[in-house]
Amino acid sequence: IASLPLYGLMFLFFVCFWNTSVPFRYCMTSSRSHVSSLVSDAVNNRAVVRAYQDQERSAKEMSCAIDNQLKAGLLGDRVLRRWLVNRLIFMWSFYTTSMYMVGIMSAG
Repeated sequence: IASLPLYGLMFLFFVCFWNTSVPFRYCMTSSRSHVSSLVSDAVNNRAVVRAYQDQERSAKEMSCAIDNQLKAGLLGDRVLRRWLVNRLIFMWSFYTTSMYMVGIMSAG
C-alpha cells in the first residue's frame, strides 16, 4: 500500500514523457521526409545542378536538413529517455531509503 503513490508518480512521469516524445517523433519523421526528398532531387537532377553550378547551395541545404534531423532524433530519443530514467531512479532510491528507515524505526 505504501508503494501506490510511487507507482502513481511513475505513471504521471511516463505520461509526461509520452506526451512530449510523440511530437518529437512526428518532427523526426517530417525531417527525415525532407532529407529523403533532397536526396531524391540530388540523384534525379545531377546534370542540372552541375550545369548551373549549384552544388554549394544544394550541399548547404542538405547539411541543414540532416542537422535538423539529427537534432530531432537526439532530443526525441536519447535526451527525453534519459530524463525519464533519471526521474524514475531518483524516485525509486527515495522510496527504498524511506521504506528502509520506516522499517528500522518500527522495529525498535
